[in-house]
Amino acid sequence: MKCVDRDYVYRVINDIKEALKLIYKITGASIDVFISDLGLRYALRHSIIVIVEAIADLGVHILEKCYNLTPGSYGEVLDSLWRSGVISYNTYSRVYGLVSLRNRIIHRYWTVDDKKIYLDARGSGVKAIEEFIEEVENFVSKDP
Repeated sequence: MKCVDRDYVYRVINDIKEALKLIYKITGASIDVFISDLGLRYALRHSIIVIVEAIADLGVHILEKCYNLTPGSYGEVLDSLWRSGVISYNTYSRVYGLVSLRNRIIHRYWTVDDKKIYLDARGSGVKAIEEFIEEVENFVSKDP
């Protein structure tokens, strides 16, 4: 008996990949274009929120179905995924940074540094998301 609903998992992963496509497009623009375009800045913020929400939903699904765990926060979701062996510590720590960023965007949007978000997304942020997807797909493929 398999523990996850694979259709659900791949739908959520597809949502993450769609948001990643938008991030690739946005970060393909120069920093000057990005900073001068409010629409691009808000689109990047929104994409990060969508990705973190999807990661949390996916994590809760895996943890509830496979480990009978019900984490109470985004951080607990990631911690439990790492401790359960679903994701590596490296991925856990990098994606955890995105959770912190999501919280700043949601709760203190007026203090968000869009230039830093752009540079982080263009650098390690996208890589962390790609690694998360790969590790979850590997986990799901091993689910009997």
